[in-house]
Amino acid sequence: MIPALRKTSEPFHYHERVIGDVWRKLDAPEPVAGQAWSTLLAALDSARHTLHIATPLLGAPAFNEAVERALSQHRVRVYILTTDGLAPQFDALKKQAHAEALAKLSAAGAILQSSAQVHAQFIVIDAGEPTAQALLCPAGLPTPEHPAPVHRLPQHARALQEAFALAWWRLSVERLTKQGPAKAEPQPNYPLDRPIEGLAVNLQFSAKPKAETPARLEITPRIKTLLEPAQTRLWCALPQPETQAFLIEALLAKATAGADVRLLTSHRPVAVETLRKLALGGVKVRLGADVRATSLIADSQALLLAVGTGAKDEKPGLELAPHLVGESADALAASFETTWSEALMELHPQAKLGTLRGPYQKLATGPLGPWLPPPVESKLVVLETPWIAASATDLASSPPHKEAKDDPACGALTLVYQWVVVPPKLPADVKEEFMTAEEAAKLGLTAARAPFDPRRFSRGKELFLLAERNDPIYLGWLRQVAVELKARVVIPRA
Repeated sequence: MIPALRKTSEPFHYHERVIGDVWRKLDAPEPVAGQAWSTLLAALDSARHTLHIATPLLGAPAFNEAVERALSQHRVRVYILTTDGLAPQFDALKKQAHAEALAKLSAAGAILQSSAQVHAQFIVIDAGEPTAQALLCPAGLPTPEHPAPVHRLPQHARALQEAFALAWWRLSVERLTKQGPAKAEPQPNYPLDRPIEGLAVNLQFSAKPKAETPARLEITPRIKTLLEPAQTRLWCALPQPETQAFLIEALLAKATAGADVRLLTSHRPVAVETLRKLALGGVKVRLGADVRATSLIADSQALLLAVGTGAKDEKPGLELAPHLVGESADALAASFETTWSEALMELHPQAKLGTLRGPYQKLATGPLGPWLPPPVESKLVVLETPWIAASATDLASSPPHKEAKDDPACGALTLVYQWVVVPPKLPADVKEEFMTAEEAAKLGLTAARAPFDPRRFSRGKELFLLAERNDPIYLGWLRQVAVELKARVVIPRA
């Protein structure tokens, strides 16, 4: 009886195997917490003359207390352009906190007006003074619990003051006083289309502007003007890249031209195809933890957008895009590089297994999945089910091999397989072949039906060699003969 044998295959190398589009996990440092909130409070405490605040929601107690201190301690004139806080995107707790803040600040002496919608969130400190400052919060005012980026733009203090006045006189609906709301007194003669230096403005009174409801739409043309001359770098932070078709085409064109093109965004399943298209086109794509603000950096210029979220129920209103040059553009670029280094993962299109050095996961249209471990140099795969393959060549086309090769849990650059060889038995419908008289005479055997050594059996065009011993020397010789005769080695049926 010939026992089953355990065989080990030759190594199968998969260093160059393409596994598709993957997210590669980055070893990002922890972001610095609380910095934006400290910047905001320090700016409020430095006010000595005026404060112009544009925000749709007043809710953080520490922020309201800082405004109250400016009113009571330094007699600062405070103008706040906000909303009534009844928008559907605000939950009950936010609406209540906003109403309490309105009553408290109004009683303290702040002048408040509500607008149909305030998208741009910014603060101008001591407008018109030599020490004037401006803070732009494109993703909303930060709080201790919910950080958000704060950009210092002292050179845009005058421009943001003019934008505040434009919205104050043309978008206000109600004057909010301690006695209750009253009708605002807009100035219809306040110029709507007067250019503001260094600032692109979108100002809409209705979702579909008509001739009698004029609109000021400057941001998209300004973006296109910024992108066109870019040659060396184009860095973008976009919360919703799939909604900006012209911007996507510009990124692909600049990447093809050899520029350093980067896109930082947040995970959104609907944007997967857009991100894949960009990555295949040469754009470096990373996912951040919370990308809510849009910014564009092209060579030595930049554009920082404070716009709405694009929600279907969002009303038209005021949107801003400061144009940055010089030190302010360099500061935004440095901030982008910091955020880029803190990204969670990077998209690698058509990645090869040998290039992965850390955890990864496949790009998918659904939510982010579990991380797969980085590939190991080599792994031995033991196939538990007996397999009749006698060589690695036979194994390569077998189902067990294909399953193991495609199993992400293997994740090895070199796979070695080990399996049990079960020798096949001699079929029942074969006929034994015997030597001819001439062949037997040459070997000194009788001519009456002398069997071959090893014994041969045939079935049609198939040839079988019968193994009758199990010593290694005999089996090695038997396999060599089988190769020469293109035969299969079998064992007795009994």
